[in-house]
Parts: sequence; structure tokens; C-alpha cells
Amino acid sequence: MQRINWNFITNPVTQKHEIITETDWYVSFPLNCNINELKTWAKSVQRLSSGTKFTSGEYENALWWGTKCHPALKKRLRQICPLRVIDSSSNDKKWNTYIWEMPTGGKLNKHSDIQGKGTTFVIVLEGKFKMITYHSKFPDQQLDSYVINPGEIFVLKCGDKQFHSGECLTNYRLAIGVYTNHSTDPFRDHSEHFVPWWSQTIRKIIH
Repeated sequence: MQRINWNFITNPVTQKHEIITETDWYVSFPLNCNINELKTWAKSVQRLSSGTKFTSGEYENALWWGTKCHPALKKRLRQICPLRVIDSSSNDKKWNTYIWEMPTGGKLNKHSDIQGKGTTFVIVLEGKFKMITYHSKFPDQQLDSYVINPGEIFVLKCGDKQFHSGECLTNYRLAIGVYTNHSTDPFRDHSEHFVPWWSQTIRKIIH
């Protein structure tokens, strides 16, 4: 599968974005935030409660905490696209940000994402995590994988249609997930704002 590494790209609203790497199924942006500050903040959120176990079947062993996005991270992500608007009266929109912890490592089971909720920006704070994608017509056939490292913003393209799974490559993972706004989501093809390739007509760099 083709992988392209670029420097600066231009989105439909003429803003320039630096990206790390891109294929037809994901794009990775640099975090450009103080990761130590984000780790301190995430752990302060964790101390407020014991966390909630995932019951959707996606994770074998993981916990989550719902919260509002860290101000610096919110500013950074909104440079890419709008985020989900928080609605305290709705269980689905009570938060737009989640702290995810895999306390002993483990796997993300194969699935496709829920439609109608927007794409998730994935920011790994501690640990390394391998994301795997599968053939759309033959979902048992693995096509490609990518290792998400701390210091980047990983986004699946059309994750609501493409099956994917994952594996923690370390004995621990701490990450942040932030939802995009569904109606203006540039990472899913239901939206008129969909960007199939963020790295159009821009010079290639070595990565």
C-alpha cells in the first residue's frame, strides 16, 4: 500500500497543515503541543474516578474517562477541523474527549466505527500502538498497519466503513481520543468537506 510523507498541505479552507505521513486509510499530523503537559492533565482526570471499562467489545482490557478537551489540544485540533459540540443533555455528546488507558497492554478487536459520531483524533501519550486495516471486501485479509507513537495525531479515513484492529506493542498505553464534528467531518465521505488526500500537490520530504 502506498505511503506518502509530505511537509505542508493545503486544506479546502486554504490553511496549511504539516503532516507526518499518509496513506489512503489514515493520515498522521504532528502534535505540536507539550506532551508532558497533556500527560499531567490526563492523569489528573484519571485521579477523579476509577474509570469505566469498555463494554462494547472493542477492547480486551481498557478503561475510559470522559472529559472536556485540554485547551491547548483543543486549539491545535481546531486548526485541522471543527470538534464535536458538547451537549450536556445528551449521553452521546456529553463529552468530546476521552482518556483511554490500557493498563496491561492488549488488543483492539477488529471492528468498524459507529456512524454518525464523527471521527476520532487519536493522540498516544505513553506506549506504542499498532493500528491494522483490512480489505473492504475480504475483512479477514489484513492490508496494512501503522505504529502510532507519542507526539502525533492519528486519524483513520472512513473508519466507519473500513474494518480495523490494533495491538499495544508495550505493556501500557495512555491515549487521548477527541471526536470531530460529524456534519463537517473531513475524514469521512458522507460529508461534503471530505478530504481523500491531505497531501495534494505538495513537495515530498524524507521521513
